[in-house]
Amino acid sequence: MAHTRSSLAVLVAPLAAAALAGCGSDGESDAAADRLARQEKRIEELEGRVREDGKPGAGASRPSGATGAAGSSAPAAPAPRAASGSRCAAGALRVVSYGGQGAAGTQFALLRFELRGSGACTLTGYPGVTVLDDGRRLDVDVGRFSTGTPKTVRVDVRHPAYFDVAYRTAASAAPDERPCRGTVTDLAVIPPDERSALPVRLRPRPARLCLGSVRVGAVRATSRLSPPDDSAP
Repeated sequence: MAHTRSSLAVLVAPLAAAALAGCGSDGESDAAADRLARQEKRIEELEGRVREDGKPGAGASRPSGATGAAGSSAPAAPAPRAASGSRCAAGALRVVSYGGQGAAGTQFALLRFELRGSGACTLTGYPGVTVLDDGRRLDVDVGRFSTGTPKTVRVDVRHPAYFDVAYRTAASAAPDERPCRGTVTDLAVIPPDERSALPVRLRPRPARLCLGSVRVGAVRATSRLSPPDDSAP
């Protein structure tokens, strides 16, 4: 409270000085003293009010987690709500790379579409995929591998849609699959029936791969890997 007292005293000091200035007679001195006494009483009343307001639960409190203007940042734009039963728009999705796996000489990058906002939507078919090496587009034609007739997958905040990108490395390549010198770090993925691409950094980074061997699978509702068969278009 010493701080409060000193602050209030600073505010009243000019008034006290004015009250005492020019006191040339006893009557004037008495009047100035009376005014000063009233001002000191007012200070005590203000200090008492400050002490009451400072008690826990008294007065309005600042919301927890609130920040001042200097430390605050603009809130992120809300993700769009997906219309139930409609096709998933690219702007409502993000692509996540969640690992890799090998099977029968083929390596797979495992990916999924996640819904950014609320609601639900559907995906059917094959994503479009462009392969990149640290942002540089590689001259690679990405084909498809077939896992049967693509099924419609419902996507919501708890249920993503999964898909894979398959490729061969130099260690497992057939002679006609060389050269095998491309290294893919990123993908640009277009959701089925959309036109806008979504970026994703592959985790983990693939080994050197055969550029003519890259294929993408259809979206599915489960994370279980479905190896490609020989009926790819």
